[in-house]
Amino acid sequence: MEHYQAKGVVIMLIFVMLGYAVGMSDITTALLQVIVILLGNILNVLCKILNRLKR
Repeated sequence: MEHYQAKGVVIMLIFVMLGYAVGMSDITTALLQVIVILLGNILNVLCKILNRLKR
């Protein structure tokens, strides 16, 4: 994973937790958003690995 992807994930997680702390969303919504962010990042990394193996 490149450094800009890791920074983007950290920034998105900070915004989700900040939204929960301020009261914009409840805990289940915040957890669901975190899970979706992490699954999307894992899927992106797996696709990059498969593309490199394909070459």
